[in-house]
Amino acid sequence: MSTVKDTPFVEECLKTGFWRRDSADHPVAPGMIHHSDAGSQYTSIRFSEIVALEGLVAAMGPSAALTTTRPPKPR
Repeated sequence: MSTVKDTPFVEECLKTGFWRRDSADHPVAPGMIHHSDAGSQYTSIRFSEIVALEGLVAAMGPSAALTTTRPPKPR
């Protein structure tokens, strides 16, 4: 736990998520989307590098946006 949402904290959360997926035999697939708001902790160069190195695609919405990056289903 942390009392602040700084870059090192969200990096650790992301790495923990990778570890949990790997240990459950559901590794992160290349091209998987990581969606976040545009908070400074998510727009830092260091965080962006980790996302890219893990093969994720970063998607950002406005702060506190409740949107999805999933394409709409064909009709």
